[in-house]
Amino acid sequence: MTFSPASIAPPQPESMFSVGFKYDLRYASSDQATRRLVKEHSLKDLTAQYIGILWDEGSHKTNVRSFLGEISEILIGERFSVFTQEMLDSVIGTLRERGNSNEPSIERWLL
Repeated sequence: MTFSPASIAPPQPESMFSVGFKYDLRYASSDQATRRLVKEHSLKDLTAQYIGILWDEGSHKTNVRSFLGEISEILIGERFSVFTQEMLDSVIGTLRERGNSNEPSIERWLL
């Protein structure tokens, strides 16, 4: 789209200087927008990166680290960008097989 401010401005008295403006406005559609690459991470990587800012030092943080370590072990270090329903079902099934009494809480934690 091209337009000139002179075409929308009130007329000015003649002067000895000629001034003109030209604007060129371009709009990008969403197809042309910069796309962000979604990286895959393992639960172990995510835990190492964020546990320090998500939990204060103490027994709760130690328990969370242990619990996430067990889930990471179940996932065999699989890297993901989306935690799928199939992954959740696999983790819950394995925890049930192990007789883990905390397995119902994982569903609330991951959803």
